[in-house]
Amino acid sequence: MRAAFAPGARGLLVVLLAPLAACHLFDGGAIDRTCDDIPGCGQLGDPGDTGEAPMQVGTGVALRLSDAGGGYAVTLDPPYLAPTVWGSWTDGPEGPVALAEQTEQLLVAGAEQVYGLSGPGEAPRVYDGPGVDLNDVATSGRYAWMVGDTELVRLDLSGGEVEDDTAEAGVSWDALRSVFVDEDGFTWLLDLGPGGGRPDLWAFYGSPSEVSLVAEDFASNRAPCGAGGFVGPDGDLYTCSVSGAVYALDTVVEATANGEEPTEEAFLDQGVSDVIACGWDAGSERFLVVSAALGVWAIAGGVADVQLYAPVGRDGGEATIEGARVGEN
Repeated sequence: MRAAFAPGARGLLVVLLAPLAACHLFDGGAIDRTCDDIPGCGQLGDPGDTGEAPMQVGTGVALRLSDAGGGYAVTLDPPYLAPTVWGSWTDGPEGPVALAEQTEQLLVAGAEQVYGLSGPGEAPRVYDGPGVDLNDVATSGRYAWMVGDTELVRLDLSGGEVEDDTAEAGVSWDALRSVFVDEDGFTWLLDLGPGGGRPDLWAFYGSPSEVSLVAEDFASNRAPCGAGGFVGPDGDLYTCSVSGAVYALDTVVEATANGEEPTEEAFLDQGVSDVIACGWDAGSERFLVVSAALGVWAIAGGVADVQLYAPVGRDGGEATIEGARVGEN
């Protein structure tokens, strides 16, 4: 097995704060995810506010691509035989994508505009953008959470209001790479840290004013999580490298604390360095990895890579995947 980085001697500092004390604990390097004593734990959305049904973890893949004719967005659903086109544009938003189940939209989140696509031939709903370049977007109930390098922004998909929640969180970030929502309703933020520094993991439930630093400097550098984090098998947390290595987060935590190299759960053996998203397909029990140039792949430890989708332009020419979200919303 290949390792993506060589951690230094500095140990892991784990910070446990009150809002997460009963829900997500690190114990000897492992992540124990329970929901014992938190009121409303297990419901997604804003507790006590929306009362909406939870958004379940899925297995579809949302993609934003570009070809000679402009931008377009598609989804892939098992068994991944053909993409479903949601919309296209010649001059539209360039940013991350996510499915919003409650409003039945495919979101394309740009700095100035957020498109809510409903299907080909239908005009998108256009929301105001946050005014900053975005790295990731995730949905929970009627909200879309969007992150730039240092900003956390919430878009209300029902009313269209955009709120910058960075000040409400009361913390500062260096390079937020991903935001994702787990099955218990917690919103997780992965900060890659300054420069080539060490990443941090944050989480909150409902309101970002309750955000907590769950793990500080949990890896010796950005390599194990350069392509973001996601919810994987058994609801556990995973990270992914730009070369296509998939890691269980507790493995990274424990290895870093012991000054060792983490062992990947699976690795995309295609010699790439352009992986932009990863996720978990519960149906086939394989990890899905998205390469900007080579498309969507299914991988598993000791099992040959399987290409599920190759990016092809609408005219049959070249295309590049520029935004992707796998599985969880």
